[in-house]
Amino acid sequence: MTKALLQGVDVPWVILAPSAEASRGVLRREGFENAETLAKFLLDDETQEKARNGLIVLDEASLAGAHDMARLIQVADSIHARVLLLGDRRQHKSVARGDVLTLLEDRAGLPVAEVSEIRRQGGEYREAVKLASQGRVSDAFEKLDRLGWVKQGGDIAGDYVAAIKDGKSVLVVSPTHAEGDQVTAAIRARLKQEGRLKGEEKTFDGLSPLHLTEAERSESANLEGRVAVFVRSAGTHKAGDRVAVDAGNRAELSQRAKSIAVYDRSTLALAIGDSLRITANGKDLSGKHRLNNGATYTVDGFTDAGNIRFNNGWVISKDFGHLAPGYVVTSHASQGRTVDQVLIAQSAQSFRASGKEQFYVSISRGKERATIYTSDKASLYEAIQRDDQRMLASELVRAPRKGIKEKLKKRVAFLRELGSRVLDGVRSRGMEKRRDLTHELG
Repeated sequence: MTKALLQGVDVPWVILAPSAEASRGVLRREGFENAETLAKFLLDDETQEKARNGLIVLDEASLAGAHDMARLIQVADSIHARVLLLGDRRQHKSVARGDVLTLLEDRAGLPVAEVSEIRRQGGEYREAVKLASQGRVSDAFEKLDRLGWVKQGGDIAGDYVAAIKDGKSVLVVSPTHAEGDQVTAAIRARLKQEGRLKGEEKTFDGLSPLHLTEAERSESANLEGRVAVFVRSAGTHKAGDRVAVDAGNRAELSQRAKSIAVYDRSTLALAIGDSLRITANGKDLSGKHRLNNGATYTVDGFTDAGNIRFNNGWVISKDFGHLAPGYVVTSHASQGRTVDQVLIAQSAQSFRASGKEQFYVSISRGKERATIYTSDKASLYEAIQRDDQRMLASELVRAPRKGIKEKLKKRVAFLRELGSRVLDGVRSRGMEKRRDLTHELG
């Protein structure tokens, strides 16, 4: 759809997305070889110049925070470019503050063109996704249940293996990392039984992102015992530097809150055949190949030095660290992905992270089928009714009430009349007292 839209554009244009996987992954696979992240565009003058006097297209715009969107508008103004935002306001919002699409549509009144026809799915599956896109998640749930795609219990690991045996692309989605870890363990156990994971497992040190806010990173107590990774150069540290945080340096690092990300140490067991997901941008050992956050690869083996070799021939350092199993992702990370079949793990332990946006995004990733695995259908039905509506700052400012001036005038007039009556009463009582006093003296 996006490619057809841009074919007739006769001005310079660039296409961006908020995440590395959505831009350098999904968009590039769809034929946009020069697709870039919003973050790089905002920092790179050369990339910005490609859109001068032209068009900036931002895909998955609902994932962009208010701060980045404001900077994008400023850049567009400086290079005399127009901005085209593509996205769905009923899907996940940005991790950063702001609900940009709602703000621009409802408050700024920007014109909106809607795609009324869903092309990814067909038949009753399409109808279910359409209902979810309209906020009618109850009806969507019931339709999927009638198709037999909502399972209380079920063997998600077995269904995953069966799908890949049939040559299907498959994605497992879970609202929480805790449930995702359990499903990952079940899938790996089944793959071992099937002989799809081979050889002896090797264990690697990893870094698990904590996603601390800037305020939390500025508290030194939150850093000790963890690893700080510089995302931009600061002082004597360069971008990419890793520092083990202890009592001696935690105060200094907390002063660099804007320049660091904080991680816990973890371990990761890998075997040949494992699916591996990149959790931070980087490069392979040769320095020639970019590793995009969110991209998945299959482990093909290990070098004599203990480094990890992918099935495309790339080799990454055993100390890279930013790795996770690639079998299960959260619904937020799945946004923008398309596969043949999506399997959704959503038991009771994930109900608190469930909601309308999560349900809509999760079920709409597949082209052929979306299967939901839960421990309690009725409770899940209730959990997905939750709406992740964010209150905008502008909503905290009350609009002037209708007729408030007239009401104030009436109130002031009443107070004046009341004051006059009180004053008249005082004067009247004063005159009566003077008459009584004159009468007594006479």
